Amino acid sequence: MSRYFQLKSYLTYWLDAVNIHSLQSPFVYELYRSVIDKNRRTHPDPNIEKIREKFKASTNSIEVQDFGSGSRRVKGKTRHITDVASYGISAGKYSQIMRGLIRYMKCNNIIDLGTSLGINALYLSKDMDSTVFTFEGSPSLANIASEVLADQRKNVTVIEGNIDNTLPSILEEAKPIDFAFIAANHR
Repeated sequence: MSRYFQLKSYLTYWLDAVNIHSLQSPFVYELYRSVIDKNRRTHPDPNIEKIREKFKASTNSIEVQDFGSGSRRVKGKTRHITDVASYGISAGKYSQIMRGLIRYMKCNNIIDLGTSLGINALYLSKDMDSTVFTFEGSPSLANIASEVLADQRKNVTVIEGNIDNTLPSILEEAKPIDFAFIAANHR
């Protein structure tokens, strides 16, 4: 192979090489470095994860009213709490990243659509200067989330009912919305 071809191949490769530095704007690079990369190396909050594990170990069942398209994994209105905790809420690592985004962007007014058991709302509300409105359509899940959040956080309001009816008034009250996590009504 000629030296020219080797040099040309190397320069072509080097100019076409893609990495985090070459792809991103300064804002996106800093966001990646400060939130995603930083949170990838930290563990989810152990106190919140203990609550999640307690739910995963539960043998109780509840009636769930679902205003969306329903669960892909669990059929029917009666669901085991362990199934809701295992399949119906975000993994700790993703909740931790959302928490990092809120901290990085200095979000004050936060909306969580589809609180389920309240685990994500715990992560979203870790900054006590923020206000979190968390919505849940199912009365049984809203009751569980209210109990969990009442013990842990004072800056969270659980709003029970169909978001088609409950969301508009809160959007007016909580202007501006700095962060919204949408995991409800998957229609």
